[in-house]
Amino acid sequence: MLLFPAPAGDSFYNLTFTGIGSVPISCLGFQGKRVVVVAFNGAQPDWGMLRALDSLQKQQPASLAVLAFPAMDLDSGFSAANLAHVHDSLGLTLSLGLPGYVKKSAAVSQLPIFQWLTNMSRNTHFNRDVEADGQMFVISPKGTLYSVIEKTSYSWLLPNVLSVTVQGE
Repeated sequence: MLLFPAPAGDSFYNLTFTGIGSVPISCLGFQGKRVVVVAFNGAQPDWGMLRALDSLQKQQPASLAVLAFPAMDLDSGFSAANLAHVHDSLGLTLSLGLPGYVKKSAAVSQLPIFQWLTNMSRNTHFNRDVEADGQMFVISPKGTLYSVIEKTSYSWLLPNVLSVTVQGE
């Protein structure tokens, strides 16, 4: 019996995104850390969830990064300036990306980081679309997408997911 290796896919670390303030951010800077990427409703952000994720990152700054993206296809409108103001006034350290489309239905307008997260041909593990506000994707310190978590279960599931060792890394 012949076994064929999985396609190589694209590296998470080759991706870049634009942060609030139009600052380009390279994912290469997150190499060696677990990364949690969350898509959220920018018009009505769940600041409690974002503060909780930020607190996790502050507890483990050398080993965890949180990237949060206001999703234009999960809300009816928002103000990027307001998001930046609240981010700063709350003292959040998580990386806040500029608003964009996160669902596959956006096609070429989908943010590149979400093109990677939602397509198995790119990430080699999951072919899962963003289905709801607060959905999280977890990437290992070596760039392997290994978990997708719904907002309703993140508070009890995420700490366990962050302690998982990915086989073969």
